[in-house]
Amino acid sequence: MNNIKVKISFILGLILLLGIGTSFAEANPTVTSDNAQSSELNEVNDFNVELIPNADLNNISVGQTFDITVKYTQDIEDLAGLETSLELPNSLEIVSIKGNDHLKELATEQFYKLKKNDNIIINSFVVFDGTIDDKANLYTVTVKATSPGDYYSLLKYEYSNSKGDSTPKEYLKSQMVIKGEEKNDKGFFDSIIDMILSIFK
Repeated sequence: MNNIKVKISFILGLILLLGIGTSFAEANPTVTSDNAQSSELNEVNDFNVELIPNADLNNISVGQTFDITVKYTQDIEDLAGLETSLELPNSLEIVSIKGNDHLKELATEQFYKLKKNDNIIINSFVVFDGTIDDKANLYTVTVKATSPGDYYSLLKYEYSNSKGDSTPKEYLKSQMVIKGEEKNDKGFFDSIIDMILSIFK
């Protein structure tokens, strides 16, 4: 009977984990945590998610293409599930997304998700039978900078153990600076005509 209760608790916890919404509230600190919930998992800082770009985020140029990898490291004995949501600014065009095939195989198609909703990337998995690696890349997104300015990305994540216990939502906010001018969609001859007309103004 106790085993049945544990399994039910586990399944309900994972359902709640997979049901995380895709909308984002504004986060002011660089790293924050939703303390409205309490969890044994959160008593020890044994889980971490980070953004790893292959370019200097403070010196991006308009038109530049670069990669952002979302990676986790963990030391949880019975980690069973994880969901991350990465909200990118509209100044970045998502070119492609590459997931983790090993995690997809562990979780099976039914319990693995990697999708894009406008400029929000959602990745989640639940593993019922198998061991999750201590560290791994969750996915890599290739983006292209389209307009200058100072922007922020917002990463939200939550994880669960085999008992169905989940952590408070945690947020990681990263700044990026895109330099350069807006893309000019005018053709060569249109630009020449504009230049000539500007002489007679």
